[in-house]
Amino acid sequence: MKGFGYLVKEGFKNVWSNRIMSLASIGVLISCLVLTGAAALFSLNVSKMVDEVGESNETTVYIKLGYTQLEAIYTGKEIEKIDNVASLTFVSEEQALEQYRKTLGDELFAKIGDRQNVLPHSFIVVMHDLSKYEERSSTERISRTSSRGSAIWST
Repeated sequence: MKGFGYLVKEGFKNVWSNRIMSLASIGVLISCLVLTGAAALFSLNVSKMVDEVGESNETTVYIKLGYTQLEAIYTGKEIEKIDNVASLTFVSEEQALEQYRKTLGDELFAKIGDRQNVLPHSFIVVMHDLSKYEERSSTERISRTSSRGSAIWST
């Protein structure tokens, strides 16, 4: 026990006599802990965002330009028949343009000018199981829904 007391006494003496280096060591240790903590928090946040995106079983299906609203809705009825589709929301060209205007803001949108609307009709499709998204039978059924060929815009 006598040896331990001596070590503690000498340790405090040396810390006091080398106080600049002691402060520098403590500063380096604190900065390393802060950087490690920040990296861990960043990693957890990215992981959580990726998990949330993966859990949203939602995709947007764009109808090719030139299709009337009635043809697009008919295509939507065919999409609804696919087993994996939970719900379907139609977004018309006008609604898409209004959403675009809200995203850009009126000032920036006014600078673009009054050009012809080139935004297509679309559907927001919510699926039961996103892992079945690439099923061949589902995409083939969508492609055959229109008499003018594929109604789905290839992206």
